[in-house]
Amino acid sequence: MNADSITKWNYTFQWTDKHLSRQETDPLRYKFDELGAAALEKLQEISAQNPLAKDAQGARPRLDLYALLRDNHEKDQVLCKFWDELHTVPDWVDWDQIARGQKFLYRYAAANFTGFALQGFVGENSAATGVVEVLVRTGGFSTRVLLHRLMETFQWLLQVTHGLSCIQPHGEGHASTVRIRLLHASVRQRIMKLVQSRPEYFNVEKYGVPVNTLDSIHSITTFCCNPMWFQLPKMGIVPKQQEVDDYIALFRYLAYLLATPTEYFETSDKAKAVMESMYLHELEPTPTSKIVGYNFVKCLEDLPPMNISKEFIEAGSRWFNGNELCDALDLGRPGWYYYVLMVGLSWTVMALAFLQRIIPPFDRFMISYCRDSLYHTIILSKSGLSKPTVFDFKYVPQLGKTTGKEEIPSEQRHKDLKRLSRPAERFLFVAFLIGCGILAAIGVFENIPLSMDPTLLPLETSNYPAITKQAAGRVDGLPTDVMSLIFADKIMVTITQDGRLAQWIHVPLDPSDPNLTGHYLPPASDDHSLLPMTHLTPKTLLGGSNTERETLGQLYATQIATIIATKNPQENRTVIVGLGLSKSEASREAFYDTIDLVKKCL
Repeated sequence: MNADSITKWNYTFQWTDKHLSRQETDPLRYKFDELGAAALEKLQEISAQNPLAKDAQGARPRLDLYALLRDNHEKDQVLCKFWDELHTVPDWVDWDQIARGQKFLYRYAAANFTGFALQGFVGENSAATGVVEVLVRTGGFSTRVLLHRLMETFQWLLQVTHGLSCIQPHGEGHASTVRIRLLHASVRQRIMKLVQSRPEYFNVEKYGVPVNTLDSIHSITTFCCNPMWFQLPKMGIVPKQQEVDDYIALFRYLAYLLATPTEYFETSDKAKAVMESMYLHELEPTPTSKIVGYNFVKCLEDLPPMNISKEFIEAGSRWFNGNELCDALDLGRPGWYYYVLMVGLSWTVMALAFLQRIIPPFDRFMISYCRDSLYHTIILSKSGLSKPTVFDFKYVPQLGKTTGKEEIPSEQRHKDLKRLSRPAERFLFVAFLIGCGILAAIGVFENIPLSMDPTLLPLETSNYPAITKQAAGRVDGLPTDVMSLIFADKIMVTITQDGRLAQWIHVPLDPSDPNLTGHYLPPASDDHSLLPMTHLTPKTLLGGSNTERETLGQLYATQIATIIATKNPQENRTVIVGLGLSKSEASREAFYDTIDLVKKCL
C-alpha cells in the first residue's frame, strides 16, 4: 500500500502515514466494548429479579436499560464503573466547540440529510460487508419496519445536536447514546449466543465479532467525515475548516461515549485519513448488500408527502457514489431527467449555503427553524415516531430469520395517492430551470449548443456523476482546499481558504480563439514551465470586487487552464474556476504552492 494515489470506486486520495493498512484494521474486527457487555449482563440480572409489572392490556412495558442503569449503578461495582466512565468528561472536550459542531447539522440540513441517506446509507452501510450481515439478521431492515428504524437513527442524531445540555451528562442525547451502546451490546450478545449452537449462522472468522470496534470506527466516520468530503462537495458546498474541526470534535465525544477509540478523531486530517481507510478496506458489496439497498429504495419510494420516485433515489445514489458502486448494488440506471433534478437540488442547497454565509441573521434563523421543525416532525409528530424511542431491543436476531428483498406492504401505501404528483421533484425541476436562466444571463452557457439532444448524455460511456478529486494543504500558512469536478462539457476547479468561495472565472479552451489574455506569470529564470498559453481568455463571471483581486483570479484561472490544455492538447471543454482566497495578492511561493495543490486534482 505504498502507492501515492489510490482510487476506490469513484474516489481518489493520496496515501499517507496517517492512513490505516489492513494489518492495522483487521485486528479491530475481533475487539469490542467489553465493559458495555459486562454492564449489560448485570442489568439483565437485575431485570430478571425485578420484572416489570404488566399494564392493563397484559403486556409488559418496554425495558429502558438507561433508567435501570441510573437507578442501580451504585449497587454494583461493574455498573458503577460503567456509569462513572459515561459521566466523566475527557479533558480534551471543548463545550464551545461542541456547540458549534451541533449547528453544522442544521446549517446545511437539506444537504446533510440527503447525503446521509443516499451516500451514508447506500454507499457506506449497504456496501460494508460486516455491517450488512448484522443488519439483515436483526430484521430491522425489513420494508415493514425500515422507515421506523431510519427515524430512530435520525432521532439519535437530532437529540445529540438539539442543544449543548442535551449532549452533556444526563441530557437526552447523552442518555440515548448510552442506550444505543447497550443496544449494540444486546445485538452482539444475541448473535454470539446463536453462533454457539449454529456456527454457520454468522461467520465470526470472516466478519469478526458483531458490532465490533472496527464497525464503530466506520460508523463514526460515516456520520462526521463523509459529509465533509463525500457528500456536501458533491452538492457544491465546501465546509469551512472550523466547521469540519467542530463537527468532528462533536463526534469524537460521541465516539468516547460509544466506547470507540477516540485517537482516530484527534484532528480533521487524521479523521479524513481514517475515513479513506475505511472506504478502501470495508466497501465490498455482497449479495446481502443488494438486499439492503433494494429495501432502502422501496422504503423511500412514493413515501408521502414528497412522493419521490425510485428513479430519483437511484439517480441521487449514483450522483454521490458513482456508477461502479451502484452497479455492484444492482441499482437501476434512470434517465437524464432525474439527474437534472439532482442538479436542481445541488443548486438549491448551494444558494441556501451562500445566503446563510453572507447573512448571519438568516443563518441563525435557518439553524433554529431546522432544529425545531425536524425534532417535532421526526420525533414528536404522528407521522414520525410520536414519542422518543428508548432504543429497546426489539429487532431480535433469530435462527432461520434473515431479511430478504421485500416489497412495501399494501397497507403501508395509500393507493389513492396520485403517484405522478411529486411535489419535491417538481420543485427541483423548477429550481433547475431558474438556475439555467441565471447562468445563461451571466454568460456561462454561451458555448453550449441550445439544440443539445438529451440522449447525447449516455450513462454507459460518460463518467457520471462528475469525477471529483480533492487536495488540501497550507498556502502561506492558511489551510487551503482544492477540488476538481470533471463534467462532460466543463472542468470546474475550486480553491478555497476558510470556506470562502466568492469569485468565479471561466476560460474557454477552444484553440481557435485568437485572443490573447495579457496576463502572464512573472518569468522565472530557471523555470518557464508555468508560463500561461497566450490564446486563453479568462472572463470573470462573479466576484472580483477590485482590480487586484480580479487580476489575481484571472491569473490563477489562466494558469489552471494552461495545465489542463498542456496535459491534453485536444481538450476543448470550458474551465470554470471558483476562488475564495483570503488575500488579494499572492507571493511567488504562495502561487506555486496553490498551483501544486491544483495539479494533484487534475
